[in-house]
Amino acid sequence: MADEFAVVNVEDWEVLNLEPMGGKPKRWVVHPASGELWLYKEVDRVNSSGEPVGEDWAEKVVSEVARSAGVPAATVELAASGRTHGTISLTVRHLGEDLVHGNELLFGRNPNYPKDASFGDWYTVEASLDALTSSAARRPTHDEVGRSTFVEYLLLDSIVANTDRHHQNWAVLVDESGLARMAPSFDHGSSLGFSLEDSERARRLSSKDRGFTVEAWATRGKSPFHIGRQRQTMLRAAQSGATLIGMSIADFAHRFDLTAASAVIDRVPDSLMSTVAKQFATQVLTVNLRRMRDLRDDAV
Repeated sequence: MADEFAVVNVEDWEVLNLEPMGGKPKRWVVHPASGELWLYKEVDRVNSSGEPVGEDWAEKVVSEVARSAGVPAATVELAASGRTHGTISLTVRHLGEDLVHGNELLFGRNPNYPKDASFGDWYTVEASLDALTSSAARRPTHDEVGRSTFVEYLLLDSIVANTDRHHQNWAVLVDESGLARMAPSFDHGSSLGFSLEDSERARRLSSKDRGFTVEAWATRGKSPFHIGRQRQTMLRAAQSGATLIGMSIADFAHRFDLTAASAVIDRVPDSLMSTVAKQFATQVLTVNLRRMRDLRDDAV
């Protein structure tokens, strides 16, 4: 068995400042040896059974799985501070860069865009791709690279069941000269059934009721992206993006190695991720990757 992922103790790291964005306790901390800036994100929620939700292990697993498939993703480590636990994520900014989130890009493209809202029919894949090539992104280095990378993030979401790709969970990085690049994918904690109770995971894994299987659960998952008034499934959102830019879904799907992904899940400490949670997460990846590989590239 591979070694477990380490849990980094950040209790004595210097706190630079608090991160106001989002509703979870977060603070920027400085690595005592390298001086690198990391975001410590505390897991402070429990599910209806009182079990801690798995935002920490989901964040770590997806970052590792993404990068193994060649998808740019933030560097994430499991972490603890005192009696709290969570993750640390290495800043994605280079010196002199500004992080411009999707809601700002969409607002720059359309002054009527409700950038401070959460969900609505105004948030679409098409509008997001359009915003990446607008003047709001200043001077992208490669428009098509940014757009294709964004669609890769949607395809990643559909495999790992990430339901939280809202308009502040993707961004571009703009340097002092105005050149922009797509920021690595970040904030993957809402993936792989992170908040389910273990009892439900176990029932779904063994269920013979087709409406209560892991596959049924995965099929029903919704992304924040809309068509009309309806939220799209994660796979449909990914399909929409791939169709709009002419990307091969099949080529992307074959970059994923389920054996390697399963090995990543196995490395999460048992104290943070139960055996049944590992089995469920592995089955989610298996089901979603099979669904993606079954698609035709011309499917709409």
